[in-house]
Amino acid sequence: MIDACFDDVWQVAADLEHGFPMLLSDVRSMHITHKNGEHLKALAHGRLGQRALFDVVMRPGWCWMQSRFLLGGMAAVPEGDQTRFAFMGAPRIPGARLLNPLVRRTHLAARVVQRLNTQLHP
Repeated sequence: MIDACFDDVWQVAADLEHGFPMLLSDVRSMHITHKNGEHLKALAHGRLGQRALFDVVMRPGWCWMQSRFLLGGMAAVPEGDQTRFAFMGAPRIPGARLLNPLVRRTHLAARVVQRLNTQLHP
């Protein structure tokens, strides 16, 4: 739950070029390269120089993104004066779950929600 109204939360989360890179520490920048209604193409640059071209579907309160190797999604719904917000990110490669024992679990969604709260309540 985020202690802010839906419109304020979604304004930051859905701003892929400005708000979104502030939410994910691995994303240095994201640029919309094409837009056709709710369908977008976005080029993301990572902090380590990696790049990914995402196919994006953006609707009010809902976003799905996928690149060749990554999946991501966000959803938000109003609940009174607050907003229920969810985020997910995952690799999109065969055998990715086999890496789980080798990679430290990082609670990505919790960090995104924390950063979103910080953006809304500096």
